[in-house]
Amino acid sequence: MLFRNVLRTLKKQYVQLLLLGIMITLSSFIYTTMDYGVTGIQDATEAYFDDKNQEAFAISMADLLLEDEFTYVIGTCGVTQELYTLSALEQVNADCFYDIINQRKQLILHEYSGITIELREYKNVFYDLQGDSHRLRVLKDSQEINLSYIVKGTKPTNNDDIAISEIYASLNNLEIGDSFTLNDTTYTITGFVLFPDYSLALLSNDFIFDNQTQTIALMTDQGFEQLSEYVGFDWMGAYQAGMTDQEFTDTVIKDYPGNDNLPFITSIVLTVNNMRSGAIYGEIEGGQVMGLGLSILIASIAILIVGIMVSKVLQSQRGPIGILKSMGYTNTQIAKPYIFFIGMLSLPAILMGYYLGTLGAEPLRNMYLLFYLLPSEPIELNLVTFMIAVLVPLGFIMLVGYLVIKQILSKKPVELLNPQISKSASFITKRVSPLLKRLNIIHKIQSILLFRNFVKLLVFVMGMFYAAFLIYLSLSMIGIFDRSINTYYDNTHHNYIGYCDYVTPCLEAEGTQEEVIELPSVLVDQEDAYLVGLSPESSLHPLLNKKGETITSDIEDGLVISESLRLLGGFKVGDEIDVEIAGETLSTTIINVSYEYTGKAYIDKTTLSNLLTDNTDTDFYNAIYSEEELHDNDFLIVVSNQDVVDQSQSMSNMMNMITYILTGVSFILGAIIVYILTVMTIEDNFYNISLFKVIGYNKQEINKMILGGYFIYGFGIFVVTIPIAILAFSLMERLMAQVYSVIMPFDVQLWHIFVGVGLYVIIFYIGAIVAKRHLDKISLQEAMKMYQV
Repeated sequence: MLFRNVLRTLKKQYVQLLLLGIMITLSSFIYTTMDYGVTGIQDATEAYFDDKNQEAFAISMADLLLEDEFTYVIGTCGVTQELYTLSALEQVNADCFYDIINQRKQLILHEYSGITIELREYKNVFYDLQGDSHRLRVLKDSQEINLSYIVKGTKPTNNDDIAISEIYASLNNLEIGDSFTLNDTTYTITGFVLFPDYSLALLSNDFIFDNQTQTIALMTDQGFEQLSEYVGFDWMGAYQAGMTDQEFTDTVIKDYPGNDNLPFITSIVLTVNNMRSGAIYGEIEGGQVMGLGLSILIASIAILIVGIMVSKVLQSQRGPIGILKSMGYTNTQIAKPYIFFIGMLSLPAILMGYYLGTLGAEPLRNMYLLFYLLPSEPIELNLVTFMIAVLVPLGFIMLVGYLVIKQILSKKPVELLNPQISKSASFITKRVSPLLKRLNIIHKIQSILLFRNFVKLLVFVMGMFYAAFLIYLSLSMIGIFDRSINTYYDNTHHNYIGYCDYVTPCLEAEGTQEEVIELPSVLVDQEDAYLVGLSPESSLHPLLNKKGETITSDIEDGLVISESLRLLGGFKVGDEIDVEIAGETLSTTIINVSYEYTGKAYIDKTTLSNLLTDNTDTDFYNAIYSEEELHDNDFLIVVSNQDVVDQSQSMSNMMNMITYILTGVSFILGAIIVYILTVMTIEDNFYNISLFKVIGYNKQEINKMILGGYFIYGFGIFVVTIPIAILAFSLMERLMAQVYSVIMPFDVQLWHIFVGVGLYVIIFYIGAIVAKRHLDKISLQEAMKMYQV
């Protein structure tokens, strides 16, 4: 009979229990999915990195020739062309290029012992495939570090063979044995390849890692040399016996910025901090931590609600429980049905979450592999994950339920048989009441009702803050790729860039074309930057600040840097900086910041020309900007801006999808919390509401008193979250830039705030609509049946 009575009581709460079950299911689902999904790639990845000797660190070098190197090129190598970069030198005299590379290698090894370094060479190739613009980064095979790994097929053996990534081939319907054309040469796919230093296909600072439009590739060494594109390079590094990350950081990373013998080093990054090669470490660890954290957060809210609901049910059964105790029933006998039903209601929800998580793990793993270039293995279920996903939350829920039940059952039968007299004020209301003296009666009651139950208030604050933060995060990510990539191309008016051949003179600009200087690697206070020499009157490449004002003419007075370079280097307007170019140092001032995320710095073209030519030529240039298409035969390379924009489109679509998911989850979670808490509040104040009606308060006034506190304080939480979110996003942006050298331009705009607050209003009214219906049905007579007065 006792079991039937408890079941009958719980049936009245079926809607709240169903929604609570959804939260519990979601908690178990998130953890199970993240844990199994990440584990599906973790073990295989660690074995792959060990077997192929993944780099422990990477050293980036300036492409520009230093003064002594410049002298060596002219005097020893006999190069007569005006060359300022190593990549240009490689096009003209490869032997001289490798001589300088080896000189730099010896300087590094002379300064730092306990390490091994090997040159990583690569070339970026743009080409059309099936009508779309694609990009390959062809890597030259290494001998000791970051060895290539053939997943399927064979390594290239002929100069017209090529191996590409398996995911790129899959997304473009390519198979081993198929062919495609690069630079008028037809290449045959012989296999699918992976490189340990490219676990993420991050081929530029644009944060594009779309494996459908770009891929890493492997050719024979001779096939690599035959490509006409500029060579890119950096050092791959490994430790000799005994060296650790911490020791390397102390002896090398902290030393090189002030080491005058190594002016060509622009950065040294540990693999764990390198987005391109080490992001997967943070992703694996972060994925598991995030899954656990989100699961704990949602479970904590659910467990607190369980405690509130159990307490409510028991308070409503005070009389029957008192009678049972007076009849001789023990506390254990009385507690059994409550504990039983708590377990029976929680366990199916938890098991459902676990089961759905096992189903979602493989799609999650496959989603990782859409972006990360890694091997994988079949997902295997394990006991530890089951225990954490199922037994741990079940144990906590049962424990909370038991503690609440124990607290009620500790009272004597006489005390339980008498009506409960609620305290006039709790610890919190005593502290808050003096602050509410100036408010009218309705607003005072709103606040007092909310603060009387601390646990309920805590659940509300946690849930609303979590929902608000996720909503603002998702809104701030809208257009993140448009800002990081498309903003630059939208604000400039040239569609093509023609890079001059270093052997033959460059064509003069015609019509609206503009002559410019582009140096892909200069040092701006030891920060590697892309320097562009522009005319202050440039119409094809205007510079705009964040307000949309044209600032191109500012380059006459100093340096204009891009927003991304400001973040990467920690610069600010007015800083006095040194720009190192071709063995020369130019001291200048940062005059303004161009609102773009290109990593570029801009300077007056005449000033740069004079610096490069020792004041012998004010009109030097090495590239031409054009609105109209340029002929490939007239230039070493012609780059189409539209090719880059096209590559960002799929990444933009993916980010929009993530935005919608985050917003949807936040919306649903917030609505569930508001619904459960408002319904509980109505039930808790059943008697008060009926008295308000008798006194003469109308329906609208009672709504304000009972539910208005949630609306006002929830609204306040959404407003207070705004500066917290803006500060958090700013810190995240700086962290990504300075630790991982990746730009993530979050942007909270005014309309985001209105949308976020508007969503809360919708969340509240959807969540509270049923509660209001309950409130409308309450009458004085119904209340009297529940209370002895």
